[in-house]
Amino acid sequence: MGLENQKTESSSCATTASQQTTEAQDNLIHPKELSNPVLESSSRRRLHRELLVSHRWKLIRAVILSSQYEQEELRRRQELQNTPEFVRVRDNLRHITITGH
Repeated sequence: MGLENQKTESSSCATTASQQTTEAQDNLIHPKELSNPVLESSSRRRLHRELLVSHRWKLIRAVILSSQYEQEELRRRQELQNTPEFVRVRDNLRHITITGH
């Protein structure tokens, strides 16, 4: 039983010691965190906001352009299907150059 009492006393002493150090630390004056002038700069914030907005617009224009391109491709395919075959052949022959004769 003597050993058990010594263990509990030493652990209770360690607990009160840690409580005292935290209380002592609370009474200390803590240094103020330094501000970063670059992050607090109004011109930097404006530039960052402008870059974000322009990036969003580029994404929106890219989506719009891709959808427009797809629509144009569909229209072109439909036009090719609707035109008679002899017209398509004639158009292809216009682009062929004859060499050697």
